[in-house]
Amino acid sequence: MTRWLRFHCSRRTTKRPSNKRRVLGALTCLFPALVVADWRIDNADSATPPRAAVRDADGVELALTRDGDGNVYLEFTSVGFAALSRASCPTIQIDAKRPLHHFSVGERCAVAGRRASMTLGRIENRTLHSDVVEQLMNGIKVSVRFVSADGSYHQVEFALTRSARAIRAALGRGVRVRAR
Repeated sequence: MTRWLRFHCSRRTTKRPSNKRRVLGALTCLFPALVVADWRIDNADSATPPRAAVRDADGVELALTRDGDGNVYLEFTSVGFAALSRASCPTIQIDAKRPLHHFSVGERCAVAGRRASMTLGRIENRTLHSDVVEQLMNGIKVSVRFVSADGSYHQVEFALTRSARAIRAALGRGVRVRAR
């Protein structure tokens, strides 16, 4: 049997890499800036609820968090721009699939300075119904498109490596995520 070298692993194994690992490996070669950091858990030991977060090399951050009432938010923080445009909320696209996820400012999105916070849903009966969260947990990459205060358009991409594990920890033990 042919021996395969597993992605991100220095030891040899006879197991073939999964399709997801193959695609992620190909993306790493094509877009090296995409895979900079894995998703991690912040605030795991503090009194505030934990956050699942990823940060790129420039310090731009995407984080999923929940509050004490079970509301779940996606927070986007830009760095290096004067501020985000208050007129539009960032657009989220996962794995180049349709639909693009749009959020209306004021209704499900709040923009203040360099940060935008988007409401994704509410945990009820230990279940969160959210297409965005389900796709973040099962996807390969997420693209965030936004307008800065000077009117210029920008796009950043984050790998979803280990996102499911971090998101499960941020949502809490036993919370199920279901697509709508």
